Amino acid sequence: MALAAAGNMYAISIGGTGSVLPIGTPGCSAIDYSANPADPSCTAIATQLSPGGTVTGVGLSTSGLVPLTGGGDAELTLSASGPLTGSSLAEGVAIPLYFDFSAQLKSAAPGASITGWHLDFQLLDGGTVIGDSGALVTAYLNPANISGTSSLTTTASADLGDTITEQVTLDVYWNSGDGGNTKLAINVPAGSFDYESTGSAAPEPGTLGLAGLGLILGVWSARRRRRSIA
Repeated sequence: MALAAAGNMYAISIGGTGSVLPIGTPGCSAIDYSANPADPSCTAIATQLSPGGTVTGVGLSTSGLVPLTGGGDAELTLSASGPLTGSSLAEGVAIPLYFDFSAQLKSAAPGASITGWHLDFQLLDGGTVIGDSGALVTAYLNPANISGTSSLTTTASADLGDTITEQVTLDVYWNSGDGGNTKLAINVPAGSFDYESTGSAAPEPGTLGLAGLGLILGVWSARRRRRSIA
């Protein structure tokens, strides 16, 4: 499993291959899988990364805080899609990734807590996944921003003009405590889920114990299976 690593260690960039990822049709979905979830509306922003004036990758973010209620598995998904421009994208290209987000409890009732999170970057060609970071997880989560770097490698090629989608899914596991009006507020600052990371990050690397990690990923897998069946 790839975990956050210090610094910008990846030499291959989308800009270097001539391929330009799209920023069209930004999408945002926020869901809390509790007994009676109230799903809030949210807005995604997609921006081009242009170091030195050369377009390279894409940054995704929310337009502000996304409040969720209920407790359980809160899921935030950001995406952008459009035609691949510049040139075709080959199989085996490593795309550097960067993430920076915060998850905080507001008006927290006694016993309310955040118990874990994981993050998954994907690249799709039409409906086919052609790159996946796998679940990025650390054991450390507090109101401060969580940031780090990783990468995904394309597992298939994409032709010029293909509809490409960048999709990032953040799951936060939490409980709302004893009554009250606890809310989970998630924020992804401007351009902070990045494909083709160009700046240095200040990651907070770490590992979960095998039992805790297995439990979190087991819950995530079960959720994904139920959603695909529904």
